[in-house]
Amino acid sequence: SGRFTGSCLGLALALFATVALADSKSRAAADQQFSSGLALMKQGDFRRATENLQTAANFHKSIGQTKNQIEALRQLGAACTQLGHHKRALTALTNALFLADRLGDRPTRIATLSSLGVVQTLLREMDQAETNLSLALSLTSPDASDAATAGLRNNLGNLYAIRRLYDTAFEQFRAAARMALQLQNPLLSGQSLANASLASIALGKLKEAESLNE
Repeated sequence: SGRFTGSCLGLALALFATVALADSKSRAAADQQFSSGLALMKQGDFRRATENLQTAANFHKSIGQTKNQIEALRQLGAACTQLGHHKRALTALTNALFLADRLGDRPTRIATLSSLGVVQTLLREMDQAETNLSLALSLTSPDASDAATAGLRNNLGNLYAIRRLYDTAFEQFRAAARMALQLQNPLLSGQSLANASLASIALGKLKEAESLNE
């Protein structure tokens, strides 16, 4: 009986070690694929980036790393968007949002809702886009002043501008620009200021547009 128990324990430990080693290899492979995907995106090779990011998402799913899987799917959505593959981006980000809702991590939900809203805007699914972007903004803290919130407000501004709600668009662009300037983020502040200026021109407020560019 003692030998049998000891034998079973030994087999269980061996099995656990095998599974742990496999998971460790999968984590390493997932991290490598994800890092390679991001590097390829920076190089502008979005087609190859999608392959790496999809593989990374699959690896993370296989070992239950939900948060990392969501991030891989978000980046996959971004790469697909750059390629103009908006339907594939929509699928990736819809899956990411389903996982983010289950995970319940607020920053992850905000980022995923924002990414999904952008793709829905590009697909002219305007009601769904506004719902997701507005929900993302409602999840931010009232005094939030970070790059993610600034980007989110810029995304909302783009949606309202497409809907020709230029007053509302202008307010979102101006808020995004102020945050970006405080954060010393020249790319985002430049985009937001340019967008705010265009919204002002659409409203016939030429002087206000000129003051934004000073």
